[in-house]
Amino acid sequence: MKATSSKKFQKPTLGKNVRIKIPDTDRAKMDPRSIIAIITDIKHGEFYELGTKLGKLKVLYTRNQSTLCTDNCLSIEEVGMEEISVLEMVNKLSLVGSQGFRKMQLFKEVYHEDVFVQISQSTL
Repeated sequence: MKATSSKKFQKPTLGKNVRIKIPDTDRAKMDPRSIIAIITDIKHGEFYELGTKLGKLKVLYTRNQSTLCTDNCLSIEEVGMEEISVLEMVNKLSLVGSQGFRKMQLFKEVYHEDVFVQISQSTL
């Protein structure tokens, strides 16, 4: 299994650009489907630390999670020093706003005599 994967996916080197697919749960419909990153470090020979202009990604990636790019758009000097998650990066690149979690406010309906009142659960 590992031999087949090694044949199928090329071994990237330090300083190469890769394309990373963004999970559908981390992006809105108008957000980019992938981002371009550069390999900044190789850990244990098979885990890759990636960086972009916005910062270094917190997660380590393997060969099958990225696609090598033919052109080098980024250089290691352009990588930001801040550690950032993929969700935070997508939020910064988003054109229409983030896909983050929003607190849902629940309402309780109260009927008192002939008056209908809606009270927020957070105030109870």
